[in-house]
Amino acid sequence: MQLLLTGYLLKHLFAGEYPALISPVIMVMLTLSSWISSRGLEHRSWRLYLLAFISISRACTIPLGLARAL
Repeated sequence: MQLLLTGYLLKHLFAGEYPALISPVIMVMLTLSSWISSRGLEHRSWRLYLLAFISISRACTIPLGLARAL
């Protein structure tokens, strides 16, 4: 139920024309997903967190931008 509600909220947010709100939401999502993905590492460091952030950002923002353009 929580995932369904989150999906509807994000769908509504991204469908609207709220660029001032979309950018911070995306940054929070990228930051949290990078932190969560690096939690399982035995030796955590800012460098590995940064690599995770860059990897997730590149993997997500290009398809999101394409979907937004359509």
